Amino acid sequence: MFLNTYGRRSRGVQMIDLHGLNYIEAENVVEKFVTDNFNSLPVKIITGDSPKMKNIVLKCAKRYDLHCQKEFWTNYGCFFITDTPV
Repeated sequence: MFLNTYGRRSRGVQMIDLHGLNYIEAENVVEKFVTDNFNSLPVKIITGDSPKMKNIVLKCAKRYDLHCQKEFWTNYGCFFITDTPV
C-alpha cells in the first residue's frame, strides 16, 4: 500500500494523498483516516481527478454526517472534511 503521505500536516491540518492507491485501498484508508481524526477536524484529502476517488471521500463524509468542501473553486481534486458546514 502506498501511504507515504498518510497523516502529513499541511498548514496545520492533517492530510492524506490518495494518488497511487487502488479504489479498495482508498476506501479503507479514507475510512481509517477520517475516523482516526474525528477529534482534529478539519482534514484534507487529495483525490486527484478521479470521479470514483472523489465519490469514496464524499460517501465516507456522508456516512459520518460530516461535510465535504472543495479546497478551492479551481481545485476539484482536493477536499476538506469538516464537522460543520462551510
